[in-house]
Amino acid sequence: MPTSTSDDLRARLRRDLADNAYPGYVYGYPHKKAYRPLAAPVSLEEAWAGEDRSALFCYVHVPFCNQRCSFCNLFTFVPQGASPTAIYLDALAREMRAYARALGEARFARLYLGGGTPTFLETGELRRLVSALRQELGISPEQAHACIEASPETLDAEKIALLREVGFQRLSLGVQSFVPEELRQVNRRFDFGLHNDAIERIGEARFPHFNIDLIYGLPGQTMDTWRQSLKRGIESPATSLFLYPLYVRPLTGLSRRSEAPPAPSPGQMGALYDLAVELLRGAGFRQETMRQFRRDGEGHLAELEYRCQRDGTIGLGAGARSYTQRLHYSTPWRMVGRNIRAVVEEHGSRMRAGDTDVAHGFVLDDDERARRFLLQSLLHDGLDRAAFRELFPHDALERFAPQWEALEEERCVARGAERISLTPRGVRHSDAVGRLFFSERVESLIADYEYDA
Repeated sequence: MPTSTSDDLRARLRRDLADNAYPGYVYGYPHKKAYRPLAAPVSLEEAWAGEDRSALFCYVHVPFCNQRCSFCNLFTFVPQGASPTAIYLDALAREMRAYARALGEARFARLYLGGGTPTFLETGELRRLVSALRQELGISPEQAHACIEASPETLDAEKIALLREVGFQRLSLGVQSFVPEELRQVNRRFDFGLHNDAIERIGEARFPHFNIDLIYGLPGQTMDTWRQSLKRGIESPATSLFLYPLYVRPLTGLSRRSEAPPAPSPGQMGALYDLAVELLRGAGFRQETMRQFRRDGEGHLAELEYRCQRDGTIGLGAGARSYTQRLHYSTPWRMVGRNIRAVVEEHGSRMRAGDTDVAHGFVLDDDERARRFLLQSLLHDGLDRAAFRELFPHDALERFAPQWEALEEERCVARGAERISLTPRGVRHSDAVGRLFFSERVESLIADYEYDA
C-alpha cells in the first residue's frame, strides 16, 4: 500500500506543473530501469502458463543503426566490420520456434518492428524476417496490423515496395526535424534530401497509416524553426504525427557535449508544445495523447482487438520486452554501444544453445498490476472504473484517493460517472501525472539503477 500522503503528492505535482517538468517518458509501467535479475530463471512455458493468448502483441527488436543520434538512449548500436544481421536473424528464428512451443495455439492482433532501425536490414533480410514470423508463429502482417519503424537514409523504392507487398499497414518515419542544422546538432549526418525522397516514396506507396516523428527541445531550436517543422509535417502525406519532448539522458552524446547551441528551457518547451497543439488542431488533427496527433478520418489500429493494459506481449530479440499479467521481462538494458553489442552476442549464443529461460525482469503483485492498468488506461483514453473493478477487488477512486485529490485540485483530470479522463492540462503534463501512480518500490528501483559505463 502507498505511504505517500495527499499533501506529499499535491506538493510534488504542483512543483512539476510549475516547472513544466519532464520527468521522463511515461507510456508503460513499470519502467525498464525497475527490472532486475530474477531470483531463479523461469521457462517460457511457466511464464505464459494461464495467460490469455487470443489477442497478443508481437514486438521484434532490431538493435542496429547506421549512426547513433546524440539524444538516443535506446538499445541500439552501430555495427563495425562484418554485418551481424544474418546471425541475428538466425537467433530470432530460434526464439520464434521456442515461443511457438511454449504458447501453443495463439493469435496475434498486432505486430511491431522497432529498434534501432528495422529498415537497417536489407530488402531480402526483411523478407526473411517476415517469412519466419509467418512460418514459426503464424503472424500475418496484414491481419496483425503490422507497423515498422524506419529512418530516411535506410529506405529506397525497393524496400518500401516490399513492405507494402508483405502487408505492413503502418510505417513510422523518424524525421525528428525538418531543419538541417538541428539534425546536425544531434548527429544525424546524412543528406537532408533523403528526408524528402523517403516521404515522397512512402506517400506514393499509400500505406494506410503513415507516421512522422518530430522532436521539440533540440539544441538551437526556436519557435520559428519548430513552426517550420510542424508546417512540413502538416503538408506531408503523413496521417499522424508523434511529437516527442527531448530528454537528455546519461551516457548519451548530448549529455557529454560541452559546446552546443542553447536548447529550449522547460518553460520554452511548454510553449513549443502549445504551439503544436494549436497548429495541428487548426490543420484538422485530433490529439490522442500528449504525443500522438492523428488526421481526422484516420482510425485506430486494431483498437478493439488489443489493449496494452490487458493483453500480453511477446518481445523477440535482444532489447525487446515481454509482458504477461504477472511478469515483465527482457534482456538487460544497456546504454553504451559496446555493452549493447555484448548483450546482442550473448542473446545469439543463448538461442543457439536452446537457452530461452527468462532471467531478468519484474514480478508484478496485485498492487503493481492495478497501477499498470490504471496508468495505461488514464494516459490513453481514460480509466473505465467498471473495468477496473472487474479485475481488482477495489474501486480505483478509493484505492488511489491521494493521487486523485492532487490531480483534481490541479485540474488535470475530469471525473464522469464511470470514466476518469485527462483534461487538456492533464494531457500536457502526462508524464508528471503518470508518475504519481508509480509505487514506492518502483521509484526506489529506478533511483537505484546503475547505468553501464
